Amino acid sequence: MPTECTNCHDSIIHDEDSIVCSTCTSVFHFFCAGYNENAFKKLSNNSKMRFVCNKCKTIGSGNKSKLPDKINDENVISKKKLEELITSVNFMGNQFDDFSIPKTVNENWCDIVQVIAKKSNSNIMIKSAYRIHSSDNKTNIIVAELETSDMRKDFLSKVKSLRLNANMIHNSWSTDSKIYVNERLTKNRRTLFSKTRLACKEKRYKYVWVNNAEILVKKDDGEKTLRIKSDKDIKKL
Repeated sequence: MPTECTNCHDSIIHDEDSIVCSTCTSVFHFFCAGYNENAFKKLSNNSKMRFVCNKCKTIGSGNKSKLPDKINDENVISKKKLEELITSVNFMGNQFDDFSIPKTVNENWCDIVQVIAKKSNSNIMIKSAYRIHSSDNKTNIIVAELETSDMRKDFLSKVKSLRLNANMIHNSWSTDSKIYVNERLTKNRRTLFSKTRLACKEKRYKYVWVNNAEILVKKDDGEKTLRIKSDKDIKKL
């Protein structure tokens, strides 16, 4: 059923000829919203998303005097929500990375992860597993997703106490090839983690680790644990 224009009440036949108010979500023909065809076609998607109809503009102008305190309160709430959102995006659900796994013909990624789980005495159920193909062909990473976050947490806790090498997974692989298992992070978070490790190595920090997407460092036993959220935090080390 076609959508009805809030202004003229005629049907909107083509969605691309409409625009939605970002405040009240009313739908208008572009010409009922005050645009000619050329001007409307030049609007970016961001501009369309910020569109406010005349009715909402009128209401908004009448309430401006009441806004400052409300805006301050909402800014505090929005900042907190933004921090929570960033953490949730950085924290990749129930996934983890297996680094430095040698590539083989007709390999079974789930089987490889299960072998690692058995070595760490972990009982896991794998939803999916796949290999990331890097452009330099040197980053041999297998990504796996488990059924639950608790299962992933238990597995990571146990496997990090092991000193894994490739030969422990397959007897034809080298003992010199170390295997690392870490939380799955976004590209930006992985970059920040890499920078943090380099900085901590230079400044002789004893501990660098990730917990629920948070990058944590500690200078030595008994020292305060610091959280690294950006490049600015690295510079403060």
